[in-house]
Amino acid sequence: MKKWVFLFFMMANSVFAADLYPFSSSQEQAQFNRLLSQLRCLVCQNETLSASNAKIAMDLKNKIYWMVQHHWSDKRIKAYLVHRYGNFVLLQPPFITETYLLWLLPGIMLLIGAAVIVWFVLAKRKIRKDEL
Repeated sequence: MKKWVFLFFMMANSVFAADLYPFSSSQEQAQFNRLLSQLRCLVCQNETLSASNAKIAMDLKNKIYWMVQHHWSDKRIKAYLVHRYGNFVLLQPPFITETYLLWLLPGIMLLIGAAVIVWFVLAKRKIRKDEL
C-alpha cells in the first residue's frame, strides 16, 4: 500500500512540475531536467536541485528556467552558477587545485584503512607465533 501511495505522489509531483515550468520544446525541457540533475542544492546534504524543495533550490530552479528560456547553453549556465556560488553547486566538481582533496581523500582514506587492517592482521599472527 505504501508503495502505491509513494508512486501516486511521485506522479502527482511530476504533473505539478510540468505545470510550474512550461516549455516550448522538448529540448528545453530535457536541458532543464539535465541541469537540475547535475546541480546540487546549496543547503541540502548531497541532494540534487530536482530532488530538493528548499526555498533556495526553488529560487535556483526558477533562475535556471529563465536561463533555459533565454537559450543559454549548459556551459554558460554552469559557469554563471559556479561564479556565483562556487564549485560546490556542481555535483561533480572539476579536478582543480581547490578540489584535489575532495577527489583524492576517499582513496587516501581507503589506503590508510587497508594498511591498518594489514598491520593488525600481521600483529595478530606475530602474537600467535610467539605463543607457540
